[in-house]
Amino acid sequence: MEKSDKLQKLGIIAVIIIGIITTYFQINPPQTQEQRTASNTIFFVVLFYIALYFVSDWVTDKVKSYLDKINTNQKDITDLKEKFNLEKRFNEIEKKIEVLNEKMKNKKGSIDPRIVIMIILLLLFYLYLRSIGLFGN
Repeated sequence: MEKSDKLQKLGIIAVIIIGIITTYFQINPPQTQEQRTASNTIFFVVLFYIALYFVSDWVTDKVKSYLDKINTNQKDITDLKEKFNLEKRFNEIEKKIEVLNEKMKNKKGSIDPRIVIMIILLLLFYLYLRSIGLFGN
């Protein structure tokens, strides 16, 4: 259990005990008017501070939750920045391209496309010469 949880539980218990005791003594008021006035004043001040305690506890919890959300979002933003770091991604892509180039260099039997185009061009040239009658039909 965290320190703040213990403090919160201890505060709630103390507030409940104080509230019960002051309510009991308010039900059985003192005998003199002067003591009753003082008792009523202190009773309402105690009630005010009980309400103030719960409001401050609520505000503190809200602030802590917002700070936790901010820290979580900050961590997420940092992770996203790392993921979208272009320089790092370009380096990874360059490494992959180098690996592919090395694999392509080691392949035997790969045909240069210029040679294929040249063979087709020579074949078309032969067919053209044949169509005009230079080679027998």
